Amino acid sequence: MIDKKLIQKYDKPLPRYTSYPPATSFHAEYTADDYKKSVQLSNQQEPQGISLYLHIPFCPRLCLYCGCTTLITRQDEMIANYLEALKKEITMVAEWLDLTRPVTQIHWGGGTPNALSAEQVGDIMALINSTFKVEATTEIAIECNPAHLTLEYLDALFEMGFNRISLGIQDFNEEVLNTVHRDLPNLPIDTLTQYIRQHGVGVNYDFIYGLPGQTEASFAQTIQKALELRPDRLVTFSYAHVPWVKPHQNILEKAGLPSAEEKLAMFTTAYQMMVDSGDYVAIGSITLPLKKTI
Repeated sequence: MIDKKLIQKYDKPLPRYTSYPPATSFHAEYTADDYKKSVQLSNQQEPQGISLYLHIPFCPRLCLYCGCTTLITRQDEMIANYLEALKKEITMVAEWLDLTRPVTQIHWGGGTPNALSAEQVGDIMALINSTFKVEATTEIAIECNPAHLTLEYLDALFEMGFNRISLGIQDFNEEVLNTVHRDLPNLPIDTLTQYIRQHGVGVNYDFIYGLPGQTEASFAQTIQKALELRPDRLVTFSYAHVPWVKPHQNILEKAGLPSAEEKLAMFTTAYQMMVDSGDYVAIGSITLPLKKTI
């Protein structure tokens, strides 16, 4: 049994350190010139592989738990202007890099990357492929909201070379999803998973614990369903309640948030279920890949 004071001490909304540098490294004193120097310095460091992250902030609807940098819009002109700026940044950063370095990873995050049309994604990917040294072994991944995902869209992604699809499921419990304003999947998750697998592409499931309506038992049911579908990677995030940064999260307080102790119980039970299944290996406390994929 973990001491209650210890739980309260570390029940803080801090960076997850799933990316480097973490968000806290970017502050008012960190200038554009500092960024340029950091990128250029990487040319002299090992390993030489380049990882590219593209942030697509647009979402058709606001999920109340969201703490990401997002913009709720369907305005075509705004999206088009952003993508033009993104292409300029890709070209700019490429000028600072040694382009003989191989690209090991390309990751599209958001926001909702699949809020873009397949043509828009393809336009950016064409620029990346013509600019950088993208190889057959490069992991090309994209985060997708299942509410806006079709088989036709997946076909287009496969054609572009995407080899990992990350499904932002968050929870299989529809009541929980409705409470946090997360639209329900357009197609059953098992259908999407099977279709992705048929094309030899990896599939990730992302979940969040600590949302209103979740309990240790209900979240265990979600994890059990995920284990039955056996995605290549399982990722569980703790809900970060930061209403002073994201005021829309205040609405969730009215629905009732689980306590720190309840969140810990959700995590430990889910984590143990995944490890005990024998199919997954823990990388830290967040990501568990399927053993056969390591």
